[in-house]
Amino acid sequence: LNGSKFFLIFLSIFSQSLLAQNLKDFENKEIKRDLEKILKCQVILENDAVLGGLGEAYFGSGKNLFTFCYLTFGTGIGGVKIFKGRVAENIFGFEPGHSYLIFKNNFLEVEKILGGKNIERKFKNKTEIIKDKNFWNKYYDILSIFLVNVAIFWSVDKIIIGGGLINIFDFRKLNYFVNQKFPLPIKIKIIKSRLKDKRALYGGLAYCTKRVKF
Repeated sequence: LNGSKFFLIFLSIFSQSLLAQNLKDFENKEIKRDLEKILKCQVILENDAVLGGLGEAYFGSGKNLFTFCYLTFGTGIGGVKIFKGRVAENIFGFEPGHSYLIFKNNFLEVEKILGGKNIERKFKNKTEIIKDKNFWNKYYDILSIFLVNVAIFWSVDKIIIGGGLINIFDFRKLNYFVNQKFPLPIKIKIIKSRLKDKRALYGGLAYCTKRVKF
């Protein structure tokens, strides 16, 4: 391949100079410029949730859907709205995990309530081995409020969920909680990601084939 036409898709949770809560050493660094200098090719930085959403749109649970929202639940919470197979137009990307809910009489960012990092800090244990039913029922109650907000603000009736926490989510219960709360006469579908840990790689493939011509 001609090096001048080769694009590297760098899977990341940040753009070249934004915040990266789990990678503090990378914050406000010129990542794109440095990688292009090292690799001697053009580098495209993209948010991992965006690539996950594109992966689901072309190869996973979102294939053939007109529009949907993709959310990823891991240490934090990311997301993207997909419309007609493309990332919906936006001003500063999509950061649903940084929206706010009132929790115990305080305004807190959603990912600080529902993110895996917060759960593990609370129980001092890995999320997959936490069996406290009361906790998980309360968690689904709060999570369903967040998902209702996402559906209303982003005007979608299908939400695909991926990330490290999906293997412990009860999707039947989650669909029940969300539709019990949803205030409009529309059924919301909460769907499990099909692509698992490869979703962003598939998204990179979709991104690359749509954007790059060798």
